[in-house]
Amino acid sequence: MAHGSSWTKDQVLFLIVLKLCSKHRWKQTAEILRQKFPGTTATAKDCESKFNKDLKKVVERDWIEKFKADAVIPQEEAGRRVIAQLVVWLGEMNAEDRVV
Repeated sequence: MAHGSSWTKDQVLFLIVLKLCSKHRWKQTAEILRQKFPGTTATAKDCESKFNKDLKKVVERDWIEKFKADAVIPQEEAGRRVIAQLVVWLGEMNAEDRVV
């Protein structure tokens, strides 16, 4: 994040969910992320860079993409937890903002 702050696991997962499962642009994504995680200073550019560079090949993104495309639930316990969190966060999102 800006000024050398590190991303938490929950922030990373939330960013992946927002970008893969919502219609939000980067500015909105950063605003929602800051609301969800008070004290976070991520800008639109921070979110875009993190998603496009660091999160291209993380397993959590793969699990969410497979779940979204084919309703595949991972065999791994960690993957099942990621999908469960995805469902919770999608439930908190306005229906018109979702892309599923």
